[in-house]
Parts: sequence; C-alpha cells; structure tokens
Amino acid sequence: MIDEDSSVEPKAVAGSDHFDAAVLYDFSKFLTTLSLLALGGVLTLSQTADQHVVKKPVVAMVVSFIALAGVSAFSAAGKLAKLGLSRRKERLAPQHYLFAAVAFLGMGAGGFLIMWWKSL
Repeated sequence: MIDEDSSVEPKAVAGSDHFDAAVLYDFSKFLTTLSLLALGGVLTLSQTADQHVVKKPVVAMVVSFIALAGVSAFSAAGKLAKLGLSRRKERLAPQHYLFAAVAFLGMGAGGFLIMWWKSL
C-alpha cells in the first residue's frame, strides 16, 4: 500500500538549478534519439518509395535538417554536462542549441511528412 503523504517533490530535493539542468539534459537526449529515428525513417522512405515521387534534392534537404537537429541536441547535452563541471559563463547557452534542434527537427519532420504523403 502506498502512503499518499510520503510523496517526494524531486525539484525540492535536488535543488532548482540542478533539477532544471537535468530536465534540459534529458530533453536534449530525447531530441537526439528522435532525430536519429526520423533520419532512419527518411532514409527508409527514400529507398522504398518511387524515385519519381521522392526527389533526391528534397531528401538531401530533409536529411540535412534532421541531422542538424541531432547535432544541435547532442551539442546541448555536451554543453549541459560541461556546465555542470564548470561555473563559467558560456557564449551560447544550451537553450540556444535546444531551440535550434527543435526548429531543425520541425523543418525536417515537415519535409518528411510531405514526402511520405506524396509517396502514398
């Protein structure tokens, strides 16, 4: 039986600064994994779909956007790990990399959905 009164608030235990960095680190790992999965989907679709429907320049553009999203998310994770070890101020914050990762992933996923819709 679980006692409702014994719940623990993770943010209160870990501290605000450490908890926020941990959440951003988990989010950047999630975006890295998501971009790898999307990249696999685009490459699979480009190999199985009709070559007249899926044009190579469009595939290259979509793959580039998704790859940039993965690199940005991976860079954000690296920055967060580095900031955890040092306390100096960085020129580009991890949030900038995460914003770029979400933007590139959105552009790549949009292109992928258009290619997928045309291949149906």
